[in-house]
Amino acid sequence: METVKIFLASSRELKAERDAVFKIVADVNKLYKHLHLEIVEWEIDLPGGNFGGRPIQEAINPLLQDCQIAYVLFFSKAGEFTIEELNLTQECCPKTFVYFKTGFSPQTGQI
Repeated sequence: METVKIFLASSRELKAERDAVFKIVADVNKLYKHLHLEIVEWEIDLPGGNFGGRPIQEAINPLLQDCQIAYVLFFSKAGEFTIEELNLTQECCPKTFVYFKTGFSPQTGQI
């Protein structure tokens, strides 16, 4: 069985969209038995604890570099680390998909 690793980059405000990606991946895994899609979750996949005084992003980036697909999600902000991850996907991921959720109004800060 072939495993395809997927990196999911987004801010916390897109939890519902992240959850939807997990649901879709679970459905695809059920439908196509010869393929296994695996979402890399740095929150779970990295060991807990201190990173020797280094920024955690330095530990996340190697996980991203090991992925074949990346999904980068944006809504009301483009965080520094999400931008760094987007730039890195262009170097290492054969497929990168960028999603812009519509509906944000900078005037009100609301949907």
